[in-house]
Amino acid sequence: MFFFMGSLFRLHGIDTIVHAAALLRDEHGIRWTLIGTGQEKKRIDTLVKELSLSQLHMREWVDYEELKSYIHAADICLGIFGTSGKASRVIPNKVFQIVSCGKAFITRDSPAIRELFQGDDEGVFLVDAGDPKCLAEKVMYLCRNKNSHQNEPFFSEKRQQISPAGVGRELRALLETLL
Repeated sequence: MFFFMGSLFRLHGIDTIVHAAALLRDEHGIRWTLIGTGQEKKRIDTLVKELSLSQLHMREWVDYEELKSYIHAADICLGIFGTSGKASRVIPNKVFQIVSCGKAFITRDSPAIRELFQGDDEGVFLVDAGDPKCLAEKVMYLCRNKNSHQNEPFFSEKRQQISPAGVGRELRALLETLL
């Protein structure tokens, strides 16, 4: 299962996910789950219906404990795919949640994400922003190469880096250089 969670805002590029699912509609066994709500919900619901995407399941927001079980159940989690300047400048909270759960993910390549990941990190798969074909190709690659991302706990070092203690250590080191 390819899993997205979050607010359905243009920033997230949900239509890129939906169009990638449409490109892969005939591929057996590829399922998509999108959890969230927001200003784009009605438009995205309409798009999913127009494209007849039976392999894509949408659900309203769930509580955080249930959300964690969805993350752990996913084969691959999905980040953001928007094309705006803001989308290139943010690392969304969902990436930190996914990393904390040790799951592999696909997200748009951007200067922001490269502040935390170099692009060749194990379990991190970067695609061009707003490009459903690129996303679909990466999904197919991952489906054909399950050993590249299945059953591995990723990001133990990154989890320590983004923990409150890790952020505190980084801030302290920065402050010490300034003093």
